[in-house]
Amino acid sequence: MKLVLLGASHSKGISGKTGKPYEIADIFYGKKPRAWSNDKGSCSTFGFDVGEDGGSMTFVVSDEILNQFESTAFPVLADVKTEPNPENPENPEQNFITGYTVIKSLFDDLHKK
Repeated sequence: MKLVLLGASHSKGISGKTGKPYEIADIFYGKKPRAWSNDKGSCSTFGFDVGEDGGSMTFVVSDEILNQFESTAFPVLADVKTEPNPENPENPEQNFITGYTVIKSLFDDLHKK
């Protein structure tokens, strides 16, 4: 699956409220904004949006993917590898990202002028 990746976030610690450990791993991506039309108006959309849900997917934490984030010049067009979320395998937007291959970075040609 090809996505425009905007960045990533990895949080890990102990909850101040519950005292339980937590780990949150999200990749943020751009997606086509929702267009709409009805008898009272319409909305045309262009480009990318992160959407009301934040435009993120969970990634599987590994040293490999964390190191890859550090060396990636976001935003990038990437071929993303996923695996189904065992709690909701029917919804591809809830798949887990297991890795990605950069196809092109916005900054690839920046200094070639």
